[in-house]
Amino acid sequence: MTSAAPVRVGVAGLGYWGPNLARNFDRLPGAELAWICDGSEEALTRTAAGFPDARASTDMEEMLRDPELDAVVVATPVPTHAELAERVLAAGKHCFVEKPLAQSAADAERVVEVAREAGRTLMVGHLLEYHPGLDRLGEIAAAGELGDPAAHIDRQDVADLVCAECWEDVASQARVEVDERPWPQVCRGLSPCRRVVSECQFAERRINPRLAVHLGLERAKVAICFGFGVADSGALLS
Repeated sequence: MTSAAPVRVGVAGLGYWGPNLARNFDRLPGAELAWICDGSEEALTRTAAGFPDARASTDMEEMLRDPELDAVVVATPVPTHAELAERVLAAGKHCFVEKPLAQSAADAERVVEVAREAGRTLMVGHLLEYHPGLDRLGEIAAAGELGDPAAHIDRQDVADLVCAECWEDVASQARVEVDERPWPQVCRGLSPCRRVVSECQFAERRINPRLAVHLGLERAKVAICFGFGVADSGALLS
């Protein structure tokens, strides 16, 4: 019985993350790193030293013309993701794209349509999507061991995590009532880039005896809110 031929993979983009992907595919059973590609001669030379069996090129079209190449990893700057993914798929190759797939929903939908027309697999590389720890956490949550999920709310207009209106709005969208008792609230801020303004803020508060909510606000633009009904939500805030 003969084993299946390895999937021959090319990596486009050898800046920050591309070399990591090249290393992983090179070591992955069932895969063969066949090509590495980058428009920068310096990046190409630097990375090629670690993968002597892979062909190297600054011309992506040269790589795509290889009839034995099965798939291409796109790890280039974000603004190029959609365009390059389309080129890969149109060339008849499967495509793995680093997140995000595109900078707009319209561009993302176009790439998906190209993949559908080409009959090729399109995958976006979201970090930790298949991490066994997160898989286990999902199983625990699905089994009800963490309580009943109350809400997962994405917001882009939250300016202050400590205002009463913010918590009331979260409770409203979660279809729960806010208990008027002075439940404990914890707030903290992080400023990795600037020393004056907190770019990341986090807050935790009980909404009622059985519901605790955690809010994360990043760069004053996006807040992700979620809560779990728990027997003693105080444990989440201690």
